[in-house]
Amino acid sequence: MITTLELHQMFDFRMDKEHTQDAPSIHPLTKDKFINLAIDTFVKTRYLKTDLTEKNRQDISPFLIQNTFTPQILSPTLLSYDLATLTPPHWYTIKMMIPQHLNCQSPYIEIVPEKHDNVFHRLNNPFKKPKPNKCFYTLQKEKTIQIYKHPDTHIPSIQIWYIKQYTPANILTNAVTDVTPQILQDIIAIATQYAIEHILSQRIQTFPPLHPTAHPTP
Repeated sequence: MITTLELHQMFDFRMDKEHTQDAPSIHPLTKDKFINLAIDTFVKTRYLKTDLTEKNRQDISPFLIQNTFTPQILSPTLLSYDLATLTPPHWYTIKMMIPQHLNCQSPYIEIVPEKHDNVFHRLNNPFKKPKPNKCFYTLQKEKTIQIYKHPDTHIPSIQIWYIKQYTPANILTNAVTDVTPQILQDIIAIATQYAIEHILSQRIQTFPPLHPTAHPTP
């Protein structure tokens, strides 16, 4: 993992190399903001592509967590769990599955996401409502989920794959971030791009648009 100081050093090197020497100095805390914004952008874009290529899965691997939790039973067909209690902290869900007995046809039952507006439609539709091998969940306020299941489906625990909240860069503590050498160049490239755009926007604001001089009416 890369420390915040190492990220700052790479940031400065790339800014000097790709921008120009007339670039203003950037405060260390501002560098933290650009770097953390870059990590945020990097993770979100890779999260959306986790199932597309092996490279995307490798890129996101420092942030991908596999965990197990025991849901709260609200009724024979409804379970609940607060994802905010997971450690490391939960950010985005990749998938959730119920482990089954080895003698079953499939070792897992996948729990698929569903929109709130479709819940009653699915529950009242005999072809779409939960089956012994089919469950779905909805996201309630903040991080709480509700899982809809068939009465015969036994769910002692649930396995979850999720993107964790990353450890942000912090130059005051020289925090050890989640950035690895494999994704370092990508993170720094995004961070310096944000910095350059910020510098250019400030310069544009410094020079207001010129208005043509009004000529007196003859």
